[in-house]
Amino acid sequence: MHGFGKMVYADGTSYEGTWSENLMHGEGFYFDADGVQWTGIFVNGSFESKIQKKLKADKEMLDRVEEYQSKATTFINAFVEVFSKSDKKTFKDNLLGFFATAENCIDFIQEPYTKYEERLPDKWNEIFKAM
Repeated sequence: MHGFGKMVYADGTSYEGTWSENLMHGEGFYFDADGVQWTGIFVNGSFESKIQKKLKADKEMLDRVEEYQSKATTFINAFVEVFSKSDKKTFKDNLLGFFATAENCIDFIQEPYTKYEERLPDKWNEIFKAM
């Protein structure tokens, strides 16, 4: 078995989730003979309770990376398409939607924020050196 599926065993136990080479491997639900549900990530046929937190964190990170890659690919493809259809006269109007404005930056900037003019150059140098 390979992929997503469900198996009900003769002893009353069952597993529903992903399989790899006939072993429970990946996310799934295992119900033992007492009806207790084991939910999590299975590795080569076994439920490794000691590594569940790490496996879950790794999976969440991989899911985020895939999501961001998908969003970035969609954005780049849309940008390239609009860019290729633009000429010198229409670049600004056509590409305006791809760049940040004061309105959509407000979600990422919290006030009060320090303005450049409010700090002496020596203070800015200290901050940059610390980073």
